[in-house]
Amino acid sequence: MSASHGFVLAGLLTLCACVAPLPGGDSVDGPLIVRSAAQLSDALQPVNAGRRIQVMRGEYLISQPLLIPDGATLEGEGVMQLDAEGIPGGFAPGTETTLRVAAGFDGNVLTLGHGSVVKGLRVVDLANTASQPSLRRGNVVYVASRSAGDTVTASVIECELVTPIAAGFTDAGPHGHALVVLTLNPALGAPPAAHEGAQLSLRVQRSITRTHTGAALFANNFAAIGNVVARLEGNRFEGYLTATGGVSRPDPVTHASTRIESRRNLYVRTGLDRYGWLLLGGTTSPHFMEAGIPGASSVTLRIDSTDDRIEGFRVGIQAAAAGRLGPDSSPLSDNRVDLTLEGTRIRSAGEGAADLVLRAAASELGRAGGVGDFPPGDRNILRVEMRDVTGSGPRRNVFAHVTGPAQPMNEGTGNRLEIVGGAALFGQSNRAIEPPPDAGFFVARR
Repeated sequence: MSASHGFVLAGLLTLCACVAPLPGGDSVDGPLIVRSAAQLSDALQPVNAGRRIQVMRGEYLISQPLLIPDGATLEGEGVMQLDAEGIPGGFAPGTETTLRVAAGFDGNVLTLGHGSVVKGLRVVDLANTASQPSLRRGNVVYVASRSAGDTVTASVIECELVTPIAAGFTDAGPHGHALVVLTLNPALGAPPAAHEGAQLSLRVQRSITRTHTGAALFANNFAAIGNVVARLEGNRFEGYLTATGGVSRPDPVTHASTRIESRRNLYVRTGLDRYGWLLLGGTTSPHFMEAGIPGASSVTLRIDSTDDRIEGFRVGIQAAAAGRLGPDSSPLSDNRVDLTLEGTRIRSAGEGAADLVLRAAASELGRAGGVGDFPPGDRNILRVEMRDVTGSGPRRNVFAHVTGPAQPMNEGTGNRLEIVGGAALFGQSNRAIEPPPDAGFFVARR
């Protein structure tokens, strides 16, 4: 390894009008060849939008956030190895290009610009010690809106993303996750306004995430009319998936949508076994629960899963079209989750394990608290279609229109869990889902 690889990156956020040619690099029309941390710093400047930046194998130490310019490809030399089912297991020895966080800072390691691609890289975040305050708060890969009406599309291909940071939340948003996709309300109700109408899309293929207590993927809208799409194929996710149609922070989020397309991915438990997938249509933010703060309404989450595996979590899939946290938060209405599972295999484990916890609406006393006897809202729908799904056998599965309120007057109106098809067909098509849903939850296919 070159001694220059040990240089700590500095000044990565400094704007410059131009970048000098890189020693050993190609012509201005060819790829930029990076062999040192200093060259990487020079390459990641706005002037290199649209360029291919080739980072040679070795280790590069990071001390500040990295911004991938619009249209740029940041590519390492890592050769990803796949198992017989096409799931990645790691890079071939000796091919790794590793970006390693070596100093504490607040912010995300890689923020992707519109049209950007990262490929063939191993990115390792810094482990926090017992010292206070924490050395690191941030995520590994971050895709977020930059203004109202913004468009960002980005790709992560054959990468390994490692975060030993404990998951948490600040005013800046979530941290401790491997992949984050968000439309933002950056000033939390003050100017500048929320990024309404922003459109985000992230593609992740043949990659690995390794998390501590964070999510493999965290996807959400904090802005009205936002649209988030994540297309995931052939990945090994050591960590859970959490996806939400919309959350108010604290402005109302309406008519937003999130879509997850998951194909042949493996989700396995790491440090947090509570759930493999946490899916919510509209929900209250546990950080903005004061009386009078509006909730999310008329938002949609769509999940399309084909041949995925969800293994080792206490709850395989937990989903609700509306989740109201605390009686002071506002009711949530007209939200929807459409969950389609085909060939999905769920292996839940542990005390009180459940393959499926499916509820149209829930009233809860905080995200980890007990049930709450207050109305969740009205006309929230969780619609589920399952074909060739395999479960774990007898488990504590939950199927409900509403959970929380003990008094019928607090259940709201029009909250419905709808499972497409009939009870007999469900039993024939799916295996080891025990207990199955009651007959009253089934509806005809439209």
